Amino acid sequence: MDALSEFAKRSDRRMSGHDIRTYCGVSVEECARRCHTDTDYNCRSFEHDGSCCRTSEANTENDPSHYEVHSGTDYYELKPGAWLDYYTEFKNHRLRDSANQILCNIKPDDCGRKCMQATDFQCRSFYFDRSFGCCYLSEKTRSSGSYVSSSSHDYHEVKSGVLSDYFEVQRHHQLANNNDLVLCSVTVDDCYQRCLQETSFTCKSFDFTHSWGCCYLSSADRTTASSSYQSASGIDYYQVKTGYRWRPDGRCGHGYSADLANPAECDPDGDYCCVSTRCQTGTCSSGADYRGWNRCGERECTCSTSDKKVSCNSHSLSYVDFFVPRSTRYLDLRSNDLHGVPVSTLAGLDELTTLDLSGNHISTLPYGLMDDLRSLQTLKLNGNLFTNFAMGTVLNIPSLRNFYLSSSTRVRFTWSYQPESFPGVSCPGSNCYSSCGDPSYLNGPQDWSRLQSHLVIKKLYFDLADLFYYVSDATQSVTIYANTVVTSVGVSFNFDLTINAREFWTDDGYLSFSLPSGQHSGPMVSCGKLDDNWQQININIGGRLKVNLVTNESYAMPYPCSQTSSSALTAQADKDVLGLTVQCARILADSHDLSDPRSLPMRMLDWTIAQSRRGGAIGVVHSDAVQAKAQLKLAGAGYHYVPYMSMAVYQNMLSNYYSQINVYRQEYNRLMDRTQSINIRLEAARALLSRVNDVTTLQAQDLADLEQEIERTKQTRVDMKVRFEESKVALDDARLAFEEGIEQYKQEQAAKAAFGFLRAILSIFTLGAQPPEDDSVADIQELIGAVVDIANTIKMLSALFDQLADFDAILDETMAAVEDLSLAEYEDYILDVQQAADLHVSLVEWSNLKVAADVLLGHGNVQKIRGSGKYRRALSDTSQWGKAVSEQTIALAQMMVQYQSGQRWLKASERERDRIQAQISLDESRREISLETEAAAGMQAFQVKLGMNNILLDYCGSYFYFQFRQCGSNYRPSLSDDMLTLLQKINNANRDAQASLGSFTRVPQPFDDIQINLSDSINADDCQGIDRCPIDQLKQTGSLSFTLDMSDPTFSGWDRVRIERIRAYIRGADNTGSHLRVSISNSGEFQDRYQGTDYEFASLPVKRRFEYNPNGLPGSDIIVDGEVHQSFTGYFYQTTPFTTWVIQLLPSLNPGLDLSRVTQVELHFKGSVVTNYRGVEIPKNLVINL
Repeated sequence: MDALSEFAKRSDRRMSGHDIRTYCGVSVEECARRCHTDTDYNCRSFEHDGSCCRTSEANTENDPSHYEVHSGTDYYELKPGAWLDYYTEFKNHRLRDSANQILCNIKPDDCGRKCMQATDFQCRSFYFDRSFGCCYLSEKTRSSGSYVSSSSHDYHEVKSGVLSDYFEVQRHHQLANNNDLVLCSVTVDDCYQRCLQETSFTCKSFDFTHSWGCCYLSSADRTTASSSYQSASGIDYYQVKTGYRWRPDGRCGHGYSADLANPAECDPDGDYCCVSTRCQTGTCSSGADYRGWNRCGERECTCSTSDKKVSCNSHSLSYVDFFVPRSTRYLDLRSNDLHGVPVSTLAGLDELTTLDLSGNHISTLPYGLMDDLRSLQTLKLNGNLFTNFAMGTVLNIPSLRNFYLSSSTRVRFTWSYQPESFPGVSCPGSNCYSSCGDPSYLNGPQDWSRLQSHLVIKKLYFDLADLFYYVSDATQSVTIYANTVVTSVGVSFNFDLTINAREFWTDDGYLSFSLPSGQHSGPMVSCGKLDDNWQQININIGGRLKVNLVTNESYAMPYPCSQTSSSALTAQADKDVLGLTVQCARILADSHDLSDPRSLPMRMLDWTIAQSRRGGAIGVVHSDAVQAKAQLKLAGAGYHYVPYMSMAVYQNMLSNYYSQINVYRQEYNRLMDRTQSINIRLEAARALLSRVNDVTTLQAQDLADLEQEIERTKQTRVDMKVRFEESKVALDDARLAFEEGIEQYKQEQAAKAAFGFLRAILSIFTLGAQPPEDDSVADIQELIGAVVDIANTIKMLSALFDQLADFDAILDETMAAVEDLSLAEYEDYILDVQQAADLHVSLVEWSNLKVAADVLLGHGNVQKIRGSGKYRRALSDTSQWGKAVSEQTIALAQMMVQYQSGQRWLKASERERDRIQAQISLDESRREISLETEAAAGMQAFQVKLGMNNILLDYCGSYFYFQFRQCGSNYRPSLSDDMLTLLQKINNANRDAQASLGSFTRVPQPFDDIQINLSDSINADDCQGIDRCPIDQLKQTGSLSFTLDMSDPTFSGWDRVRIERIRAYIRGADNTGSHLRVSISNSGEFQDRYQGTDYEFASLPVKRRFEYNPNGLPGSDIIVDGEVHQSFTGYFYQTTPFTTWVIQLLPSLNPGLDLSRVTQVELHFKGSVVTNYRGVEIPKNLVINL
C-alpha cells in the first residue's frame, strides 16, 4: 500500500514536543505505513530527520503553535479526508442498534481510520454523531443492519473493492501452509482491509476460499515462499502490490495502468495534471485530472470542473476532512465553524487563485500554511478572531494582490532566521560600524526631524527601537537608508515605513501596526529577487504602503520570495549613505582580514557598487567605491596603497578644508545660537502663556460663577416683584375698606366736627382735596391737623408710587438691555446703573412710609375707624416689599457692573493670550526655518567632513609612504567628529607632518644619475622565448620590460629610494632623422626598504614621456625630459626604482622608426635616498649593467 502518498510534506519543519512513537533506521515510506497502522492512538503526522522518524497525534490544525522551522527535518501531515476516501458517505442517516464500538471526541476521518484498524470485529461501516462528536463502528452495512434517517448523524460505509488496487490476484492458486491468521465468514473486501491494517505481522498476501468465506493471511508471498505457491481449485491468491499510483514514464489516463491504480494517476508532488494521456507541467486548462475531480464533492462541497471551483461555504464545518483536487482555482470555505486550517489542506494547490476563509473562528494560522500557493491572488481572512496577525503566513505568496482582514487587526512582522556566519559581523549584538563613528550632522537637529511629516533617516546602523526619538504626531511616513537595520525590541507604528538597507534582521523583535477601519485589499504583497541578489518585499494594505524592505543579503530577508520576476521592483539608494559606506569601509579596513571577500568592508563596498551602478545621483559614488575596493584588495594582498598625490598636496588640501570648515563652523554656531535664542524666547513665552492661560481660566470661571449668581439674583428679584405687586393690590383693597369705614364713622357722628373730619378724610383720599376750614371744636381741629399730616404722607406715598412706576420702567429697561450678558455694552449699561442708583433715595422713603403709616393710622381715634388697621398693615407690607425690590435691584445693578468689569478684564487677558500665542507661532515658524537652515548647513558641513575625511585617509596613506609608520591616532577620521574636532585634527596632522621631517636618522640625500644599462646577455639568435633578451624583445614588439630587484647587492644599504626623473636612451635606434619619443611606465607595484624592513607598495602606474634627438650633442639632445613639469613638482607621489618598468616606442609617435641596430637601452634615474643604519654612502653617479 502506498501510504506515503496520503501525506503532505514540508521540508525543514517539525511538530515539536508531541512525539508518540520513535522509529529509527526506517525509511520514510515505512514510517508512513506505521503511522497508518498504529492502532493505540490517532497518528496524524510524523517527522523524519534521515535516521529516525517520530509519529504524533498533533498536526498544524490542532496545535499550530508547535509547528516550527527545523533544518534537516521533514514534516509529513496526513491529508484531509485520507481515511474517508475509502468510504461512501450518506448524510443524515445511521444504523440503529448496530454499534460494535463507540468512540468520542474524534473527527470523522479518525473514525474511518479506527474502522479500518479494527481487529476485534470486521468493521464495515460507521456513523458519526455531529452533535456530540462520537462515532459508532459497526460490522453491519445498510443491507445487513437497520438503516434509518437521522438529522444529526452521517453514515459511512466501506466502498466495495476500494482496496483492490493494492492487490494482485491470481485465480485458482494458493500459498499453501503459510497461514499466519485465518478469518472466516468474511468477504474479500474484509480480507483486503485486514491484510493492509494488520499490525502483529506484515501481511504480504492472503488466500481466499469462496465456498467457506475464509481468508488466510500470510507474512510470505510467492516470491519468498515459491515452493508453496500452487494451483488450487476454488481458492484465489491475493498478493500486496508494491509501487505507486503513477507511472515513472509520465503516462496516465485510460489505457495506462500503474502499480496501484488503473487508470494511472500523476505524481501528486510532480506533474500532476493528466492531459491527453500524459502528465503535463504547468497549469492545465482542460482534460481529466486523475488526482480527484471525480472524487470532489463526495461529502460536503459542491464542485465545478469548468471553472475548477470547490464551494464549501455555510456548511457548519468545524474541520476540513475532504479531498481538494490539486488543480482547484477557487476554494470557498467561508461562513463555517473552522478554528484552524492544517497545512495538508492547502498542500500542492499551486493553481489556487482565490481562497476565502472569511467568517470563521480562526485566530492563528501555522507558519508555512501557504507555501505551495504560488498562484494565489486573493486571500480573505476577514470576519475571524485574529488580534495579532503574523505576516509571515502570507509574505511568501508571490502573486498575492488582494488581502482582506477585519478592522483594528494588529499586523505583526516577526523574523526568526539567523544570519550566516561572516568574518567581522557583529551587528546583531552591537553596532559593527562603531569604529567609523555616527554621522551626527546627516539627519539634521532632532527637533527639526520631529517636525517633518515625511522623515528620511540616514545611518550606517539603525535600531528601530530608536525610531521614536525622531518621530512625532506629525509623522506620516519614515524612509530609512542604512547599511544595517535591526529591531532589538518590538516596534509598533502608525505611519508608512520604508527600509532600504544592506541587511535587515531582528533580535526577538517585531514590527507591528493596527489596521484602520474597514476591510483592506491590495495590492498587498509584491516581492521578488532583483539583480545582484537584491530582494525586496512591499507590503501595501488599504492603499497605504506600510512596510517596504529592500536588502541584498540572503539571510536578511525573513521570508525570501520565490518569484524571480522584478519588473515592478526597484532598489532604492541614497548618495549620502553610499558615501558613508565607502568611507566607513576604508576606516574599518585596518581591523578586518581584507583577503577574505566576505569581510565586512568588502561586502559594504560590493553593496555600494551594486547600488551605485543604477546611475543617476547615486552614480557618482560608483567610481569611489570601485577605487576603494581596489585599494582594499591590494591591502588584502599585502600591499600598502599609495595615493597618487603627494603628502604635501594633501596637506594643502587639509589647509583649505581648515579655512572652509572654520567658515562653516562659525555659520553653524551662529545658526545654533539663533535657534537657541529662539528656544529661550519660546520657553519664556510659553511660560508666560501658561500663566496668562491660568489667569484667563480663573477669570472665565469667576465670570461664570458671577453669571450664575446674577441669574439667581434676577430670579429672586422677579419673585420679590411679584410679591410687591401683590402687596399693591392688597393696599388698594385696604384703602377701599378704610374709605367705607370712614363713611360709616361719618354716619355715626352727628356732630359737625365729625362731619368735618369726614370731609377731611375724604378729601385726603381724593389725593389733592383741601380739608374744610371749620374750627368750631378744638379737638376736631387737632384731629384735622393730624389728618392733614396723613394727607401729606399719602401725597408722598402717591409720589413714591409714581416714582416706583418710573423705577420699575428703568429696571425693566436695564434688565432687558443686559439680558444677554455677552452683548451688553459696558458704557451704555453704566448710564442705566446711574438711573437705577436713584433707588437708594427710595429706600429712605419706603422706610418713612412705614413709620408714617404706623404713626398716623395708629394714632388716637383714627385707629377706631374700621379698616384703619388693615390699611396700616397693607401700607407696611408694600413699603417692606418695595424696599426689598429696590435693594435687590441695587444689588443686581452692582453685580452687573462687576460682571461687565470682569468681562473687560477677561477680554484684555484673552487679547494678551492671543498676542503671546501669535508671537509663539511666529517664533515657532522662525525656529522651524532656523532648524531647517541649521539642517541644511549641517548637511553641507557633513559633505565637507566627508570630503575632508577622504583626504585624511589619503593623507595617512601618503604619510605612511613618506614616513614608514601609521599616521597619528589623534587625527584619524571619524564620522562623528564635530567641526571643532575636525579643525583640531587638521592641526594635529600638520604638526605631525612637520615633526616627521626630523624623524629620519639621516635626511634624504640626492643622487644625480644612476644609469641602468640593458642589453641581451646571450646571442640574439638564441633569444627565442627567453626573458633575458630585452633588446630582442624591443626589436620584436617595440617595447621591453624589466624588473629592478631591491635584493640586488648593488642596492644594499639603500633606504627610502625616490625617483624624480627618468630618461631612457635607445642606443642604435633611428627615426629617419627625427626625434625619438619614448614612453616610460611601471606596473604600479613597487618595493622599498626602511631600517631593515622591506615594504610592498601599490598605486597608479607612473607614466612619463621622454623625447630626445638621437643625433644631438649630450646636454642639448633632450626635447622633453622624463619628469613632472616644474610647475607641478611635488604634486604627485614619487615611485621607487624597484618595480617592473616598461619602455615603449609607439609607431604612431615614431613613424620612421628603425630598431634593427639597437644594441643597448640606457635608463637614467635622478632622485634621493636615505642610507640605512650601516652608514652606506651613495655615489651621486652610478652605472649598473643588467
